[in-house]
Amino acid sequence: MADELTPLRQMARLHTRLFLNALDGVDDDAAARRPEGRTNNITFVALHTLDARCWLAGLLGEPVTHPFDEQLKDVESVDDLDTLPPLAEVRAAWREASASFEALLDRLNAADLAGPSPMPFPIDDTTTLGGLVFMLHHEAFHVGQLALLRRYVGLDALSYGPLSYG
Repeated sequence: MADELTPLRQMARLHTRLFLNALDGVDDDAAARRPEGRTNNITFVALHTLDARCWLAGLLGEPVTHPFDEQLKDVESVDDLDTLPPLAEVRAAWREASASFEALLDRLNAADLAGPSPMPFPIDDTTTLGGLVFMLHHEAFHVGQLALLRRYVGLDALSYGPLSYG
């Protein structure tokens, strides 16, 4: 693993844990509730975050299959989603995608990161490393949304502690 990836791998692992902790104790009914009837719900934010992690693996050269890809192909907003997948399936998909993504990070080297990003991101660093940094920021943003939404459905604040379930 490239030295510059050490803190980013730690951040990815933290996001993996926080994503799961944010969903801990959330049932499917709570996950479908939308504040004010127009804000994204927990399941939609979780699906989007999963989609971004799968996409990021592809950006880094090893696509990870998104198990809900077919269901989400024409979805641009939560209003376009007819049925929500069970949150247990989203959690399982996150675990799988995260394991593949973290293994990919272990295989990357400095040359992999130094090349130009195949997609522009709104940051000054236009390398693949810059794209990775931006996308990890993107994950943190959505984990924060999940933390707020879990409070909305009446659950305790997000825990930074170890996973409370397997």
